[in-house]
Amino acid sequence: MAGKGAFDLEDAQPASKSKAVRFNAHVLKMLQAAVTKDPEINLAEQFPAEYPQRLMEMKTSIKSSPKRTKYNPPGIFKADEDIRRSLCLSDPVEIVFPLSNAVAKLLEPVSQTAEGLPVGLSQKLFEVLKSSEVLWEAPFWRAKGVFKCSAEIVVKAVRNMEHYTEYTALQYLDRNKSNIPVPKPLGLDLCRLEKSGPHSTLLKKPPSATNSTQYSQI
Repeated sequence: MAGKGAFDLEDAQPASKSKAVRFNAHVLKMLQAAVTKDPEINLAEQFPAEYPQRLMEMKTSIKSSPKRTKYNPPGIFKADEDIRRSLCLSDPVEIVFPLSNAVAKLLEPVSQTAEGLPVGLSQKLFEVLKSSEVLWEAPFWRAKGVFKCSAEIVVKAVRNMEHYTEYTALQYLDRNKSNIPVPKPLGLDLCRLEKSGPHSTLLKKPPSATNSTQYSQI
């Protein structure tokens, strides 16, 4: 039970759920998950980089421009907030579930600029992602995003994913309930973001739904 006067971010009224509030709620969940995993963890090291500055920018934007355009044109990284800016080309990529032939063909044109695996795979993914169209992004800094890589393939990038239930659920539906209109799983890989930072999973699947915001719920 929360103490007297305690403020619960999750129970905040809809009108008060600004971008800054949602960002703090996200950070709080990350900290709680970190403490659950390691009760003696140094919480100061778990805060997002430049947390005070990012929070201040979010609070300031509410007063100055509450209806500003959310995204830059396709293929251009939005300053600081785009999760793709966290990808590090020198870090390896671990393939958790095999990439489909469709994804392999998508990466093939950039294979000449990549030298071997797994670092080469990092370079290929980066080249494809940087030119992809943004379909959806989380309202807080570098948390997750969905990107259209081709007419039939999208990538969902997520930070701090500790299990693969989302992906295995799509696999189950694809194998046993193919009549249900959900994205088809085309592969899953794991990337390290920034130096000593958390991991990100990239989930590739065809845009079977017409409403791109549906990917945020998958």
